[in-house]
Amino acid sequence: LPVYSASIIPYRGAWLVLSFDARGSLFFRIDNKRKLPIYHLLVALGMGVQEMMEYFYRALKVKHDKKTSMFELDLDMDAMAGRHAPFNVYNEAGDVVVTYDKIVNRKTIKDMKAAGKLFCKRESLEGAYLAKGVEYEGEELYPAASLVTDSMIESFGEIAKDGFYIIDQSVAGY
Repeated sequence: LPVYSASIIPYRGAWLVLSFDARGSLFFRIDNKRKLPIYHLLVALGMGVQEMMEYFYRALKVKHDKKTSMFELDLDMDAMAGRHAPFNVYNEAGDVVVTYDKIVNRKTIKDMKAAGKLFCKRESLEGAYLAKGVEYEGEELYPAASLVTDSMIESFGEIAKDGFYIIDQSVAGY
């Protein structure tokens, strides 16, 4: 893998070097000292976790459907082309439309569009991360970037009636 870097060299003051490592993580160094994750620089510049999530990741709206007892997905099907499905995707009847880890191609996208509403099961959401915080009565119960747990999913039926947002794992972050 190629490793990329960029340097900001002022006339006076410290040098700032941004670089990707071999695993694709973005880091920065000030005056070639300690290597730190870019998160710390963004926080120092005033960016919050919610803003980072919105900027670097695509959000996937998920809403509990009482009729099917599954979760309705608002997928961007065209953006999924050529990528692996992050979980099994079902139609309203409960039939599998896309299998977990299958590469989504044109035929799969056509099948997904023909299915109409798309759903996933509860187990598929466990281990995902919230793309946006979940609020209830003006108070943030679960902040952005929280790991979705079974107890959270249980509470979403009461708290997040309009749905909640998780990170869309089928689409690249940045």
